[in-house]
Amino acid sequence: MIFAANFKMNKTQKEILEYFSNFNFDGVNSNIMFALPYTSLSLINKLPQNNILYGSQNVHFAKKGAFTGEISVEMIKELGADFSLIAHSERRQFFGETDESAALRAQAALDSGLKVIFCVGENHRQRRANRTKFVLKRQLIKGLKNINNSQNLIVAYEPVWAIGTGKSATATEIQSTHAFIKGVLFSMFKTDIPVLYGGSVNIKNINDICNIKNVDGVLVGGASLSPDTMRELIISGSKK
Repeated sequence: MIFAANFKMNKTQKEILEYFSNFNFDGVNSNIMFALPYTSLSLINKLPQNNILYGSQNVHFAKKGAFTGEISVEMIKELGADFSLIAHSERRQFFGETDESAALRAQAALDSGLKVIFCVGENHRQRRANRTKFVLKRQLIKGLKNINNSQNLIVAYEPVWAIGTGKSATATEIQSTHAFIKGVLFSMFKTDIPVLYGGSVNIKNINDICNIKNVDGVLVGGASLSPDTMRELIISGSKK
């Protein structure tokens, strides 16, 4: 089971150090990933290392050049990053991320040896129009079309309509949607790709979500910002 935390635009370097100094990792044996703000990636070698991967929330596809405000793969690798999120719903919604640009970012990251958590998901309008599967298939095929090696690929299903709302998809919806995603991925790569669920994951629903067939872990947003809550999520979600 994979537990991935996305801190989004939260926490200074001081707050990151405080977070991990207060995180009790005793008895935590799961695969854990933390997507940190760019400004805190330089702290990676000062943070706990056992069974933990650290990464960025986005990365550019070019090695260098006139891309003001962007960060390259080599820049985050130099700081010790193990992975990057790609095409998070907020990147798509607020910053114009397209399937085409996401494909370039994913390819660059994976070709460099980084792991990638590639995010897909439908919004309210698409869900109401019963276009969930169409949207997910398009995002997967266009976004991952250039991937030659899927060994380091993880996909996260984010129902955009559930993020930050406190609402989560039902167990039946999650199971069937993850099964559909895994089917598309298998047709592309002929292997089983881990699929995480990310949509208002919290203490109340974590155990149920992690016990749903086809769920290989979770991508946690706001609930990950407290070390105590994140630990509780991991402990509870690890129970079978």
